[in-house]
Amino acid sequence: MKHVRLLAALFAALAMPAMAQTTAPAPAPARPVMPMPAHPVAPAPTPPARPATPATTPAPAPAAVPSRTAAAAGPRIDVNSATEQQLDALPGIGPARAKAIVAGRPYADLADLVTKKVLSQSVLDGAKDRIALANINTSSAADLQRTLPGIGDVRSKAIVAGRPYAKPDDLVGKQVLTQALFDKIKDLIAF
Repeated sequence: MKHVRLLAALFAALAMPAMAQTTAPAPAPARPVMPMPAHPVAPAPTPPARPATPATTPAPAPAAVPSRTAAAAGPRIDVNSATEQQLDALPGIGPARAKAIVAGRPYADLADLVTKKVLSQSVLDGAKDRIALANINTSSAADLQRTLPGIGDVRSKAIVAGRPYAKPDDLVGKQVLTQALFDKIKDLIAF
């Protein structure tokens, strides 16, 4: 009898894992049901695909290092009335040349700076975009007439009467000069 009980216990112990395998799995917890909207909702639009960039796209060129001339760009300076300090700030001029420019005044033409041996042609070429012969806001009518081609007594007095000018092309905007005449002198004036 002892053996029977022992066999029954053994049989019961062996049967347990088999029974565990044959029993049904526990049901999964129920998911909450979301109510359906009254109107169908359109899916969110997908952003457009970015175009693929080819692997051979060249890299952008490095930014150019500004030259002294480009860095010194600014308004034109009247060589007939500017101070030595203003002239010294021009590209390639310096204090000695600024003093020589002041001493060699007046200049009726930019080429006079070379003719009077105040500047070399290369220095003049480097500073040409920054120098002028007359200032339309400060030069006298006589100086405007003497230094600007095509500007006679009547036009020089009209320029003086139309002051102040915020920019050179105000001479055309205020109907002091025609566009054609302005185009002839625009590279020779400061304001």
